[in-house]
Amino acid sequence: MAYWGLMTYFRIFIIKTETKTEQTGMDVNAIKDNNFQSLEGTWKNGNGSSLTFSKDQVTAPTDYEVQNANSSLENGYLRASLRTGMYGAIIFFIPKGTTLPNISGDYPDASDNTKDRILVTQSGSAQSDAKQFYYKAD
Repeated sequence: MAYWGLMTYFRIFIIKTETKTEQTGMDVNAIKDNNFQSLEGTWKNGNGSSLTFSKDQVTAPTDYEVQNANSSLENGYLRASLRTGMYGAIIFFIPKGTTLPNISGDYPDASDNTKDRILVTQSGSAQSDAKQFYYKAD
């Protein structure tokens, strides 16, 4: 009898919680789907060049477009095309913690892999030049 009396004083509450994780940093899956929100702002490289992104596109330099039709996700980074008119280059979106593979053993990744970065290139040798990588400026 005392046991049942005790039970009336206790109530069991079940609390349902939802954990929502927010993407921080570069989201290569979203970028592949033409969502540039994780890139918004200006990115600068060591040579003084800059790229500016809105949530939808490249806004500077003007007339540039990221094309994902033939893009590929490889080893944690995204490889796509950066086009202006009939000219283009490869653009790599490389999240922090990811390293580009050493091409032919001659071109190691010279970037700071503790930061998100972007590389625009027409040759493999650019990745061994630290000044070629763009880092978030704002």
